Amino acid sequence: MTRVSLCAGLAMLVAIACVDETGLSSYRLAVAGGRTQVSDICIVNGKGKVVQQVTTTSDRAEMWPLWAADGRRVFYESRETADRTISLRVFDLDREQEEIVYGPVRPGELWCALSPDGTKLAYITKDSVPGLMVLKDLRSGAVTPLARQGERLVRPEWAPDSKRILCQSGLTGVAAWDLVVVDTDTGERRVLGGASDTTEFKGRWSPDGRFVVYSITGEQNRGNVGMVVQNLETGGRTIVSQGEEERVVSGAWSSLGVLAALRERPMPMSILLWPNASQPRDRRDVPLDDGLRRGRLVWSPDGRYLALNARGVPRRGKGDWKMIVFDSEGNEICKWRTRTQMYCPAWAPLPAANVS
Repeated sequence: MTRVSLCAGLAMLVAIACVDETGLSSYRLAVAGGRTQVSDICIVNGKGKVVQQVTTTSDRAEMWPLWAADGRRVFYESRETADRTISLRVFDLDREQEEIVYGPVRPGELWCALSPDGTKLAYITKDSVPGLMVLKDLRSGAVTPLARQGERLVRPEWAPDSKRILCQSGLTGVAAWDLVVVDTDTGERRVLGGASDTTEFKGRWSPDGRFVVYSITGEQNRGNVGMVVQNLETGGRTIVSQGEEERVVSGAWSSLGVLAALRERPMPMSILLWPNASQPRDRRDVPLDDGLRRGRLVWSPDGRYLALNARGVPRRGKGDWKMIVFDSEGNEICKWRTRTQMYCPAWAPLPAANVS
């Protein structure tokens, strides 16, 4: 197949607005990109320049790239445009070969997550037991259930030790969600939260695996969202945002221990930074004045950079997705300017990313 690259074509359309000598050109990210819903996966550097094409498919839309631990393979979800069936695929960047890991199966979210050590993959099945979260051993190919019968698990997040998974847990017909930590060796469960009138969601691990940050909202007041940090060793909880007058989401720790989150309301949207999550009042607000409405924060592996993938004010039925890169202090250093959309950014692991 001739690899006529949509994303490579984007390189001619990207006008980079970045601070010089930041070192961003040596980093790699996998992103989904395109002018329509039929998106492709490509590899870009930290300034948004396309350096390698992954997919070029007019009949499939690729989303949610995940890097293997070796930095040479990218996993992603792929949706057929004709029948909307979905599959999980992996692309070897060295050999430029694609393989199907799971599927194709009926439409729906797969909620894929790759363990930090690169040996296991968590995802939702859609075939023999629909909606069951399973683990696939990428060395042996063995697939084992993670969810118990009648248990609904989504949004898996691996702990740094690759032995525990944080998931949203829910029951059919119940509106509220809980967060649960599952030990993948013993199957032991630990519920975080658990109040019948609240929902805990979008949990993220601290770099040492001792803490979890997550959003929380009352069932009757979904517009306001707070954020909680929980110590898994002591069980203690620190409320870093009450959520009574604001909506705070997308909490994420850097490898250096800085906690970041997005305050989506009240407007304008801003990035919140906590150097120490145990001191919730010691936070820094970084206002964003580009008319942004919602987004997602992703730290680089070394904690030097924070990428914001955010959606702007809708125009003609859709909003424009922007990519802005900040340093660890919240100073904007690079804004990708494209005439297409790039989203779902995933930083490549280091040191494989540091190639000139």
